[in-house]
Amino acid sequence: MGELVRLCELPQLEEGKILYVEILGCDYIVVLKAGEVYALDGTCTYDWTRLDGGTLDGEVVTCPGGGGQFNIKTGEVVKAPPSFPLQTYPVTLNGKDVLAEVTGY
Repeated sequence: MGELVRLCELPQLEEGKILYVEILGCDYIVVLKAGEVYALDGTCTYDWTRLDGGTLDGEVVTCPGGGGQFNIKTGEVVKAPPSFPLQTYPVTLNGKDVLAEVTGY
């Protein structure tokens, strides 16, 4: 079980936009899509490019570096070159705060 960490406030999120957050040296992206909030690792598993510079199309985030794609709900690779998925984190809303259960930080 991980630790609940505050990533941002809900008003900071815009529908369909990628928000980058760094907490104690760990990179995350937070996405509001169809009223649901998702938290994932913030860098591509292929070339370590920050994903906030990428694009979001439906449930797929595209890395601006190598062009790899990941599903925001599952973290799974949708399109190579990445071989490894992104870690996803369970999100809890507490008032305006967006909290994620993270591990290894």
